[in-house]
Amino acid sequence: MGASAPTLRLFAVLLLGCGSAVARVGFGSLQDFAIGAALLLIGVLLIWILQPGTLGLHRWLSLCAAVVLAGIAMAAVRVGFVLPCAVVGIGTVLAYGALIRWSLPLRWPQRTPAIAGLALGPLIVSMLLWYRSPSLVSFLLLGLAAVALLELYARAPHTAHVIDSGIARGARAVGQGVTAVLATLIMVLLVIPVNVVSRMFGYSPLDGGWASRSSAWVPVATDGVRSESGEPAQARSMAMREPRPNKEVRRRGHLRLLVPVLALVVVGLLMGVGPIKLSLSDSAQEVATQQDRPSTFTRPFEEDPAFKDAPWAQNLRVNLLDAWNNLEFNAAVGGWRIKDVSSQYINVSNGERRTTAADPALGDPIVIWFFGGSAAFGAGQRDEHTIPSELVKLAQDQGVPLEIHNFAVPATVNWQSAMLLIALLQSEQKPDLVVIYDGANDVALQGVLAAQGKGASPQPASLIDGELDAVLKKRATANAAQGSETRQTLLPPSKARTPDKELTPAASGQMVLQRYGSGIEVIRKFSELSSVPVLIFWQPDIRTKQPQSSADADTLAAVKVDQGSLRAWTETSDAARAGLSALGVTDLSGVFDGQTEPIYWDTVHTNELGSRLVAERMLKELQPKLQDLSKQQG
Repeated sequence: MGASAPTLRLFAVLLLGCGSAVARVGFGSLQDFAIGAALLLIGVLLIWILQPGTLGLHRWLSLCAAVVLAGIAMAAVRVGFVLPCAVVGIGTVLAYGALIRWSLPLRWPQRTPAIAGLALGPLIVSMLLWYRSPSLVSFLLLGLAAVALLELYARAPHTAHVIDSGIARGARAVGQGVTAVLATLIMVLLVIPVNVVSRMFGYSPLDGGWASRSSAWVPVATDGVRSESGEPAQARSMAMREPRPNKEVRRRGHLRLLVPVLALVVVGLLMGVGPIKLSLSDSAQEVATQQDRPSTFTRPFEEDPAFKDAPWAQNLRVNLLDAWNNLEFNAAVGGWRIKDVSSQYINVSNGERRTTAADPALGDPIVIWFFGGSAAFGAGQRDEHTIPSELVKLAQDQGVPLEIHNFAVPATVNWQSAMLLIALLQSEQKPDLVVIYDGANDVALQGVLAAQGKGASPQPASLIDGELDAVLKKRATANAAQGSETRQTLLPPSKARTPDKELTPAASGQMVLQRYGSGIEVIRKFSELSSVPVLIFWQPDIRTKQPQSSADADTLAAVKVDQGSLRAWTETSDAARAGLSALGVTDLSGVFDGQTEPIYWDTVHTNELGSRLVAERMLKELQPKLQDLSKQQG
């Protein structure tokens, strides 16, 4: 097998082979830590098998290593991390071949002095892509490219050397080009502007002081002075002495410098650094998505009991705030949507949040579209632990592969989910099943409408209608002030609407149910037209949890829910939930009853324990439909 490879190079093999998979899994929980440790162990054992004696161990222990690898593989199938194991295995073997052997077949000579550098390119790219967005196809294709290059290095080293030399020359040329571009930018953006400013204000940073028409030299009258031996008192030099400005010249220079500094301060104030704001945009065109968003939630996650065992809580809070600040208005469905987001724990692409993928070894998956508000989106959970991701993992343990697309949108009510579903059914490949998980926002909408005097209106509405009304009124007022010509193009002013009379909590619940039922009816009709079954779940709320634990009481106090508002909300919710069974909606309000461990971090959003409990209950309800779909596919 050859001599032992350098230790540092072996560490590089381990890092390159395991780094992306371990980083992808993370260490957010004890299970993640165990999986990461298992992946690292796989890399170490593979290196041990490929390079006996490297770690100070005997050859015959390779058999023990193979047994341990088999045990880890069985655990991977059971727990559900087969793909990361495969990535580590393939990546470690390829990295070893590129950095240590120059080849893959063990019967070929080992060439430790050189590295198959060209093969490292696709290998590194495959690892980076796996960390960014796991794709087995792209990983395998790039792995095959690395294998082909390793074969080239092993069978035709002269050709590989020529290729490496060409790449080196190309790299040098690129480096020279980059240097030239950077030098040009420095000259244009720094040197020339500084030179112009120095000439305008009589200052050069390369001089010993300020340029002035008057002399800046300090008189030196020692040239004619002789020492006792008759020699000059100071040694003469042919070099020009550096000018030293006197105090008066320095003072004039400082006063000159004050002029551009004051100018920059004034410009900064006008551009918005200070209270005066200079803007080229029309303030009447500002939309609700530009309003200030919260810099935190009810309380920081890292201080919330629901995240007491989550060292990643602070980073999750930052990622969630970034997502919340990345909203835009989607007029097609009358609500928000989150623009593309890429972060450690929250990733959104084309309106879909990333969800754990099923093991391809289980066969063709059942495709599910998942809709709802922020609780369905997974506010308070990492990508791998949202309700859809937990459903995938739980179903996988039962041998059922699921492919769930999470289209949930924060601050969305049921009617908006219906509109989004209709749009997707027209433009996307149809799923096998649609799942709706909502309800809390529809109850909250009743309070918003009541505050606007519209509590008795059965018409569909959204939580952001009030914000949009304010923006439109602001725009109409601004346009009306521009002149009579503009006023002629405006719609006639609307008459003031007589506010609805205040409803009792029970009556408010009936209005919630009526609006919610309208959305359910639309969802069922269009799903039926598309031949797609749909299951709808009403989400739990801390205010309906029984019994209330001390952690629940602390959370209610943190979100400032007093007994009066708690009673009114509960009565409204109870009245709405009483009609859910007639709509064919499964009520999950009691899913957390009896739980004493902190789950909620506000009235509706939960930690990852909460998402798993919801997924477990939801899967029980989904199982009959999943069995039917599996039979149809089989």
